[in-house]
Amino acid sequence: MFATHQCTQMTTQGLLMRTLRHRNAFTRRIKHMRRGGGFGPYLKFEQTGNDEAPDKNKPNWKQVFNVKPVDFHSKQSDFVVQTCKRAGNIIMPQKDVMPVIKSFRNQLQLKENTSDLVLKRVINVEKKTKAGVGSRYLLEIEMEDKEGKNVLISKYFYTTYNKRYPELPGLCNPTDFRWDPEVKVHVILTVKNQGRWVVHFIREMEKVYQATGDKNFNVIIVDYNSTDIDIEQELKNAILPSYQFMSLGGRFAKSLGIQSGVDLVKDNNSILFMCDLHIHFPPSIIDNVRKHCVQGKMAYAPVVMRLDCGATIQSPTGFWETEGYGLVG
Repeated sequence: MFATHQCTQMTTQGLLMRTLRHRNAFTRRIKHMRRGGGFGPYLKFEQTGNDEAPDKNKPNWKQVFNVKPVDFHSKQSDFVVQTCKRAGNIIMPQKDVMPVIKSFRNQLQLKENTSDLVLKRVINVEKKTKAGVGSRYLLEIEMEDKEGKNVLISKYFYTTYNKRYPELPGLCNPTDFRWDPEVKVHVILTVKNQGRWVVHFIREMEKVYQATGDKNFNVIIVDYNSTDIDIEQELKNAILPSYQFMSLGGRFAKSLGIQSGVDLVKDNNSILFMCDLHIHFPPSIIDNVRKHCVQGKMAYAPVVMRLDCGATIQSPTGFWETEGYGLVG
């Protein structure tokens, strides 16, 4: 998704894109900026063959970025992440992913109730390596049963060394580590006198709901007596599955506002997602929060990209903000 601040523009890696106001000081339009600004000339935009032509007026969420002059993906370390904030996530090569897919498919074939499933496509594979523990994967694949019905599988597991078949890793399920596709997500926001951006935020939430039909998320806005907009009325007019509104007096205090929003949630098993309002959300944002929030085990803090001055959400260039927790679930 893409996020937006008042004086610069931001995006999140693979997910969030922020759109901030152009700086008043930006007046000159040199050729370099017309081509996208920043490191735009060094980017290669990759499309898969099955993708539809993107709408030029909307962010292209399926677009993949590769920096051509320096291959950060093959040499990335924590030092690289902190010093060169344009590296992004490492993209796993196919030769590393397919053995894991094959091992998982072999395990499915050993069980009677899943032996007839046929692999249709690989949707997403994420890998997290921890020293002394091993590699944890989030595997998302689409299968087809003998009746032709599609079955979506999305689960976490660890890889182990397979003595019998060294070329294929062994797989094991982490104890009590699974995400709930139906858990309710509460999106919490605190504001004061940012009417234009509040309307933008509500419209983005409407788009998510209209695209997914997901009724298990709730919008919570805590307002410090804004005078430029009637936020409660805007929420009433919006097409959302549910919302809650609270008005507070006094000076704006974000931490107090967030806590007040959290106190409105009575279900201890739901997910709380604190965010900023200057954001363009992909339709998958609510499920992404669910996938990366495991109760008592894992929290989610997506990285935000600050766009270069003059860059747009259609042609994003900038750097990843790897420090801070502006967005956290």
